[in-house]
Amino acid sequence: MTNYRNSKLIERYEDVVFELETALNVNIANNARQKKENHRFVVDNSGESTPFDWYHARLNLDITLEKTADGANVVADDHNGIVNSTSALIQKLNVKMNGIDVYDCSDANQATNIKNLMEYSQGYSKSQGTNELFYLDTTRHAEERSAQANYNSGFAARKLLLNGNLTANAEIPLNRYGFFEILHSELLPNSRIEIKIDLESDNNIVWQAADDCRVVLTKFQLIVPRIVFNADGKSLYISKYLDTRKWTYLREFVGRGNSTQQQTGNFRISTAINKPRHVFVFILNDNNLEAQTVNKFLYNTFNVVDNKRLMSCHLEVGNGKEYPEAHYKPHEEPTRVFRDIMKYVHANSDYAGDTILNRSNFNSLFPFIYFDLTKQPTDIKDGMTKLTFKYSLSAATNAPYSVYALVLHEQDVEMRKTDGKLILRSM
Repeated sequence: MTNYRNSKLIERYEDVVFELETALNVNIANNARQKKENHRFVVDNSGESTPFDWYHARLNLDITLEKTADGANVVADDHNGIVNSTSALIQKLNVKMNGIDVYDCSDANQATNIKNLMEYSQGYSKSQGTNELFYLDTTRHAEERSAQANYNSGFAARKLLLNGNLTANAEIPLNRYGFFEILHSELLPNSRIEIKIDLESDNNIVWQAADDCRVVLTKFQLIVPRIVFNADGKSLYISKYLDTRKWTYLREFVGRGNSTQQQTGNFRISTAINKPRHVFVFILNDNNLEAQTVNKFLYNTFNVVDNKRLMSCHLEVGNGKEYPEAHYKPHEEPTRVFRDIMKYVHANSDYAGDTILNRSNFNSLFPFIYFDLTKQPTDIKDGMTKLTFKYSLSAATNAPYSVYALVLHEQDVEMRKTDGKLILRSM
């Protein structure tokens, strides 16, 4: 593996700042919202001799929280804040390289939430993660007062950064999204990259006691480091990089089933998805959506509407094979579900392993089911297949809920040298 960031190969390594194609509107009328859709960055370094380090690219934001009715400041006694982290702001993300889709995910914030819960260590979450306003929720309540029984230290930390007309400067690392994540050991050829972003609604970002706040971005930039090689770096770069090669990355797909109240269900996640490797399933009560009094990044998987329990579940893959063969019984055996999730983070038998998930917050705040599809017959592993989640609750519910799935599936790409140029091709 070539480390193109080795200081012995580089003369300069500096950030380049890119602005939105259309500037933000920060002067918002009373009872109005800031524009959420179709924010776009374009980076075109085609023909240049120095590459960008897209693995370390990030979005740079200034965030304020204010009253929707009149733009007034949120003060300490309002008990108003935001959910989750800055990654919750990105509802949909689309990335094109020279016009080719390399990433496209709706509910991208649910994908990053699941991945962050498993992949962030205790140390990262308490240090670098705070640069993303990542403070782990400790209860299901928007309560910042430490003397209260429902005190939520994660909410309290985020709230403190936005009280009284404060502006929070924060980042969203692009390497939390599959296409950029794999670039730790790769460099993209100099090309045209288009990033299109839809932001999450205020009702799913604000967390408070009344529905009267809005999130306002006063800065929204893309920052990408540029690598300037020295003579040794240029020689290595030309000899090993500027040639045909292939690699594979995991794309994220998030699907939502129909709203339902039934006791048993079959959620067809996909009729044809290419090379699925990891599947995560979670349940949200529908009243968790588009309401500022709840948090859609805290799940209801084990305790659905009015305490209905998830009794049994499994995943059926295209050829009829069931995962796991001995179906999960989350209500009776949560230890088995949790242990299998730890296999994803390689911590179930690694006594030095570290993750922010534990049995307590997994059961009460972040419950989900994990299915490992990395070991399959070739006809399923290397082709298109369908996925169906089958489950039963302890009883029908008296209000609707929805089942969601995050699928990480393999995408092969090839950098092909044609007429002296490197061209990316998805396979």
